[in-house]
Amino acid sequence: MEDKKILQKAILIAEKNGYKGHLGYLPMFLKRCPEKKEKFTKQEFMDLVSELWLRHKNDIIFDHSFAKAFWGNEIICKDGGTYDIYLKSCIDAGMTKEEAKLDWEIDEHITLPKWQYWLQRIVLEAEPLKYIGRFL
Repeated sequence: MEDKKILQKAILIAEKNGYKGHLGYLPMFLKRCPEKKEKFTKQEFMDLVSELWLRHKNDIIFDHSFAKAFWGNEIICKDGGTYDIYLKSCIDAGMTKEEAKLDWEIDEHITLPKWQYWLQRIVLEAEPLKYIGRFL
């Protein structure tokens, strides 16, 4: 999938979850061509806007509000695992369910929000948009 389509789809997902940061780039476009806005079909308009977003792709995809809206704010293990996986490993190690739950809830060395986990991963990628494309 080409970068423009990946970014379009990713923004639409994030937008459904409340992300609005990409709209900050629209006024620049509308100020440059206000007379043309009505002449575009919805698809033509989306293609033009996507080209603009593509120029600002790093500003968009590395934005914390985008990451929160795209990946979510659920708490996960720092290794990417879920609570159920963590709980099983704790019980296997001899902890009680209550001890594991307490660790999960208070120890910031164990957990972090899902969006932070994936944002840390995407920063290391040579092609961040292609990486995001794996989640579409």
